[in-house]
Amino acid sequence: APAVFDFEKLKWMNHKYISLLDSEKIYNTAQSIGVNFGNKPKEWWLEFIELMKDHFDTLKDIENLSSQIFTPYELKEEIVNELRDPQIKSLLATFKEKLEALTTFNKDTILDTIKQIGKELKIKGKALYFPLRLAITMSEQGIEVHEYVYFIGKEEAISRLNKVLEVLDA
Repeated sequence: APAVFDFEKLKWMNHKYISLLDSEKIYNTAQSIGVNFGNKPKEWWLEFIELMKDHFDTLKDIENLSSQIFTPYELKEEIVNELRDPQIKSLLATFKEKLEALTTFNKDTILDTIKQIGKELKIKGKALYFPLRLAITMSEQGIEVHEYVYFIGKEEAISRLNKVLEVLDA
């Protein structure tokens, strides 16, 4: 019988291979095949690749995942409407305050902050993470919210939360 080409198996094998490579090798190989690295410095990309490589099936996934971060932020009425709840508003305001006070800003401290807020406000799971994702990304899907916050930066995350909170206050 003729061989059957299994594209899903190929993606799986590629994913395994990519996850074993170091970030520098992934960066150089991706650059050689034309992955667009935009105007961020190489060091930023190396860190992005290191933290996100477990999400890559192909090197083009670097562009696909990072494009979420570089998409201009615009408030979307249908998403803001999903956030119109006093408990969610309290969650967003608390997260903004804790972010402002955060002295060590990395994906682990951001995740710890979210978990701490969850305990304080007695919110778990989707009720905790989903409103934060919506407010900060204006999207229902994408990379983990604490990773997203890390990659857009503290000031941008706070700015986005302020925009949402202003609309919710209006």
